[in-house]
Amino acid sequence: MLAETPGSPSVVVGVMDVTGELDPDDDPGFYVVVGKNLTPTLTNVAGRPVRPLKGYVGIGTGVLDGFFAAIDWTISDRARIIGEFINE
Repeated sequence: MLAETPGSPSVVVGVMDVTGELDPDDDPGFYVVVGKNLTPTLTNVAGRPVRPLKGYVGIGTGVLDGFFAAIDWTISDRARIIGEFINE
């Protein structure tokens, strides 16, 4: 894993279902995901900081075959909005 910096995205490389428990007929899913803050930290109407909107894109094999993407916005300690796209 490479952590995000102001000038570069985070990068994660991993394996999903290495033991074959999700789908015994499918190979483990290798993946690479790149993520980046899309907005700065903001302040909500209550004056509390709101985490940045984050964007992710990735590609995988096996169970995660193909392209995928997501956006993630934590608007409070109890509320989070996530949108995902999986190319299948």
